[in-house]
Amino acid sequence: MFVTQELHRFEMPEGLSEPHASYWPVVQLHMRTSWFLLTLRLQVEGLDLLRSFAVSSAHVLREVLRTLEPDRVAALACVMPDEKPGAANWHSRAIDEIYEGTTSQGTVVLLFADEAGEDFVDDIDAGAADDVSQWRLVLKLSPVPALGG
Repeated sequence: MFVTQELHRFEMPEGLSEPHASYWPVVQLHMRTSWFLLTLRLQVEGLDLLRSFAVSSAHVLREVLRTLEPDRVAALACVMPDEKPGAANWHSRAIDEIYEGTTSQGTVVLLFADEAGEDFVDDIDAGAADDVSQWRLVLKLSPVPALGG
């Protein structure tokens, strides 16, 4: 989950802000867990744009992806805390494929395949993934042509 503080609110110059939007140059990570950077291809007033969104968990990512056409997803990365005890570093893995499975208790889990073809789950679902017997492909990212191309 991400936390914003009123102290960090940025007042965007008039005419540059979107209606009902708030701008935050700094957000705090409330927990040291994996999160996602989702980049979408958008068309705004005839222009091709890329917009990136910070997504707080695999469960939220699953809900967001359900609302999108798959070809709008330009890129996806999982940002994960270092696994070494006491380590403060973070690293990211670009995601090429997403699979969905259900445990015997009915919990839905996402499995990710990175650019090297290695499978992984986010840290919250790590134990639950072992209880999934069948995975279904949800999203396969295709190489994205350059904007305007």
